[in-house]
Amino acid sequence: MTLLRDEIWADVRSVVQEFRLDESAASELSVEACEIVANDAIRRREAHALNETGRMLTDEDLAWMRDQVDALLGAGPIERFLRRPEVENLYVFGPDRAALALTGGRQEHICEPVFAGEEGGFNRSWQHRLVGVRVGVR
Repeated sequence: MTLLRDEIWADVRSVVQEFRLDESAASELSVEACEIVANDAIRRREAHALNETGRMLTDEDLAWMRDQVDALLGAGPIERFLRRPEVENLYVFGPDRAALALTGGRQEHICEPVFAGEEGGFNRSWQHRLVGVRVGVR
C-alpha cells in the first residue's frame, strides 16, 4: 500500500513543476509563489483523500512534506535555519558541524548532522546546489 504522503507528494511535485514551466507565471515566479502553489496542492489533495478514503496526513507526514518542498525550492537541509529572521549567516564546517550567526553578534551551534550522508560522510548532492544560495544578511 502506497503511503498517502507519497501519493500527495507525486501530485504536488508535478503541479509545482508545471507552474515553474508555465510561461504565464514567469513574471511572478518566485520561491514564495511556488511554495503557495505547493501548499495549496497539498491541502487540496489531502482534503480529497480525507473525503474519498478517510485518510489524512500525520504531523510527521507534514514535516516530511515541508522537507521535500524545501529540497525542491529552497536550500534543503539548511532552509529551516535560513527562515529564522534572526539568522544573519550560517557557517558550515563539515557534515555535522555548523553554527548560526544571529543578530546582535550572538552565535548558536547546530548540534545535529546538517549535511551528513547515510554513512556519516558529507552528502555531496547539496554541495553543488548551495553554491548560488544567498545566505548572508537579509
